[in-house]
Amino acid sequence: RDAVRSLEDQLRRTTQFAEEIDATAKQLAAWDPYDQNASSPFFDPEWMFGLRDGFDVLIGNPPYVSALVFTELYGETLRNALNACFVSATGAYDVFVLFLERGICLLRQSGVLSFITPNKYLAAKYAAGIRTYILENSSLQRLVDVSGVNVFESASVYPVITILTKTRVAPSPLRVLLPLRRMSEAFELGNYRECVVPHEMLKLLPENIWGFALSRSAFLLPKLIDSAEPLAQLGEVSATSTAAEADEYGAFLINKPQAGALKVLNTGTIDRYASLWGQTELTHQGKTFLTPYLPLAKAAVNGRRQEMYRSPKVLFAKMAKTCEAFIDEDGEYASLNTNCFYRPRKSISLKYVGGFVSSRLFMFLYDLFFGALRMACLLYTSPSP
Repeated sequence: RDAVRSLEDQLRRTTQFAEEIDATAKQLAAWDPYDQNASSPFFDPEWMFGLRDGFDVLIGNPPYVSALVFTELYGETLRNALNACFVSATGAYDVFVLFLERGICLLRQSGVLSFITPNKYLAAKYAAGIRTYILENSSLQRLVDVSGVNVFESASVYPVITILTKTRVAPSPLRVLLPLRRMSEAFELGNYRECVVPHEMLKLLPENIWGFALSRSAFLLPKLIDSAEPLAQLGEVSATSTAAEADEYGAFLINKPQAGALKVLNTGTIDRYASLWGQTELTHQGKTFLTPYLPLAKAAVNGRRQEMYRSPKVLFAKMAKTCEAFIDEDGEYASLNTNCFYRPRKSISLKYVGGFVSSRLFMFLYDLFFGALRMACLLYTSPSP
């Protein structure tokens, strides 16, 4: 009889355990990991750590995955699911910006987050959403520029350490640590000098661009842009093609002139003040052209692009260490994967625009705005006493 009762107890416990496992499996199956408002007893600070109000401190190195690579790996369905769950999912964002948003969500009031990420979020258009989210939900306390330190062996990024607090009190000034000597094998505090950026400056530029925070000349920015007008208010500013259009039009490139065809430039054939058409070969889709032409009708170039190409304009190379711009006074050139300024207003001269964007002052401003996006190493020197 005792043996029978022992067996019944074991069977009862086994059945109960199986039911609990089945219930947990059903919860896991029904759980949406991308719904930040979902309630579940697992993967949850309260369930895992007994924290109801969030974490005091979060330290992390989130994954860096560009929009293109993410879509190739995981597809549009997952991308769309993330877009619906995160307010910072704007543009062709890198996935690390979502971790910044989620990190802030997981903090308790006055909690501190410290993440090391690419510095691109300070200026990239795709990160406009996370910059706004940070301003509205936290206080940015400190940035540490470690782009010159050998932090990662394989990641081709310029990293920055971001420290912020989740707080409702008046934000304090942003303190930025900038290196006196750019390249070093290890982080040494003695190699850094602290600069202070008033909090109000974080809202100074369109889309809350913060690239200037990594410059020792940030304090000059308010004076330099006082009474200034954005180029977009003086005329039309546009890309000369989308990536898809560049592929479509590029398939029709020819090396000889014909009726209805325009000369073609790209970033590699635009120099400072000059076109390199006929001097430097244009490479597109594995083919090279010394004197490339684009037959507009045959390539089915739409009306808006045709108007742009035939207009007098300033053409800008997209990837260069300094601004490279060429003035197409007679509307002779179509252009692929570049930017342009055309249809000037307020009697603005194209020659004036072309000269200004090639000036040292413009490059100084550009560096303040978008220095965080630079891909070439710069050398810092110790400031004068």
